[in-house]
Amino acid sequence: MILAFTVVLVRASNAWFRSIELQRLRLSWFYPEWARPTARLVAIMILLGGLVFAYPYVPGTSCKAFQGAGLFLGVLAALGSSAVASNLIGGLMLTYTRAYQEGDRVKINDTIGIVEDTDLLTTRLRTPWNELVNIPNATVLGASIVNYTLARRELGKPVVIAATVTIGYDVPWRQVHQLMLDAANATAGISQELPAFVLQTSLNDFHISYELNACVENVDTYRLTFSGLLAAIQDQFAAAGVEILSPGYHAIRNGNRSTVPKVTGEGG
Repeated sequence: MILAFTVVLVRASNAWFRSIELQRLRLSWFYPEWARPTARLVAIMILLGGLVFAYPYVPGTSCKAFQGAGLFLGVLAALGSSAVASNLIGGLMLTYTRAYQEGDRVKINDTIGIVEDTDLLTTRLRTPWNELVNIPNATVLGASIVNYTLARRELGKPVVIAATVTIGYDVPWRQVHQLMLDAANATAGISQELPAFVLQTSLNDFHISYELNACVENVDTYRLTFSGLLAAIQDQFAAAGVEILSPGYHAIRNGNRSTVPKVTGEGG
C-alpha cells in the first residue's frame, strides 16, 4: 500500500509540473523553466518519504547482515557526499536564478554551445562542432556565464557582435567608418533593428583600432554572421583600395612626407 501510494503521488506530481512546463497551468510566481527540476526534487522527496515509511515493514531489517550492508552504504554515501552536494546545490542555484534554460546559446568559461540538458548535477552543452560537453554544476556556478539568448527573450533586445581592424594613420578615419558601415549593411544576418556604429577604441603607436558594432538577427547563426561580417569588411576595403594592416615604421623628420591625412569635410 505504501509503494502504491508513493507511485501515485509521484505520477500526480509529475503531471502537475508537466502542465506548468507546457503552460497549461500558469502561476504568476512560478516560471515554466522551473517545472522540470522542481518535479525531480519533489519526486525524490516523495520516494525518500515512502522509503522511510516502508522501512519497518521490509523483511530482514532487524538482521545483522542487513544492518551491516546499510552501514556500508552509508559510509560510501558520506565519502562522496561533498562533491554530490556541491553539484546539487549549484544546480539548484542555477535553476532558480534562471541563469539559462534548455535551448539557450551560452558561453561558460571558454566553452560555447547550446544548452542541451540541465539536471541536478551537470549541465550539458552542444558545441558548434556537435560535441557534447558535460560541466559539473559546481564548476558552472563558479564560472562566468554569457547568455546570448537571454537578451532577446527577456529584454527584447538584439545581441551585438563586434569586429576590430587596425588601420594606419594615413587613411582618413571618416573613410574607414563608412567602409565598415557599408560592410555591416552588406552582411546577411545583420539586423537593422538598431543601426550599426563604429568606435575608435585605441590610438596606437602606428595605427588606429576601429571597432564595428552590429546587431545579430539570430544568435543561433552567430558564428556564420560574424564570419560573413569579416568577409564583407575585406570586400569593402579591397574595393576602396585600402589595405587592412598594422604598419610599423621609423620616421625621421628630414623633409619626409607626413602621414597625417588631409582633412576633408567638417570636423568631428
